[in-house]
Amino acid sequence: MGPTIKRRHVDAVNRLKPDLIAVTGDVVDGSVPQLTHHTQPLSRLCARHGAFLVTGNHEYYAGADAWIDEFRRLGLNVLLNEHVVVQHDGARAVIAGVTDYSAGHHDPLHRSDPMAAIAGAPGDVLIKVLLAHQPRSAEAAAEAGFTLQLSVIHTEVSSSREISSCGFSNRSLPAPGASQRTVEPRHRLLGTTETAWRTIGNTRLCLVPGEPD
Repeated sequence: MGPTIKRRHVDAVNRLKPDLIAVTGDVVDGSVPQLTHHTQPLSRLCARHGAFLVTGNHEYYAGADAWIDEFRRLGLNVLLNEHVVVQHDGARAVIAGVTDYSAGHHDPLHRSDPMAAIAGAPGDVLIKVLLAHQPRSAEAAAEAGFTLQLSVIHTEVSSSREISSCGFSNRSLPAPGASQRTVEPRHRLLGTTETAWRTIGNTRLCLVPGEPD
């Protein structure tokens, strides 16, 4: 969030009339006093089951505790290694979120923990979604029993290097009904709507374009 992220982006999301909104971190690059004017439009995000947010590494650079309080003030549901159960037209889904993969280096109390995020979730719910800023959480997510992880393509250099280091290949798996796509270095993805899919164990990992660090 900054001078280039304005209200029209929130309006574009709301026009989709989403059932649920997932914000997977790196929302800010600055302190709450510096950016509160720019983040205020987030209070207008509207979805049937709400808007959920997990922290990214940039929240920790900028002061995560203050931003978590601010996001909650704006009406976002911040998930810190925890989950909620969503009821949707007679079906249920577990929506869980973990702190950023590197959060424990900034605050030991914020160590990313997919097992804690799903602890206590009803065992008969088949759809278990994990929101995680970085795709490298996928192996732990698979072990914890999640069926879908939503993350950004996140790396300091390029997505191809990051994905390889996580045990993924450069060839993505298609989303249901979509054609096969190739995950390219991230700087070539910027400004596009490319989405990559990969299966780790029984967990399907969704990667969407991230930002250059």
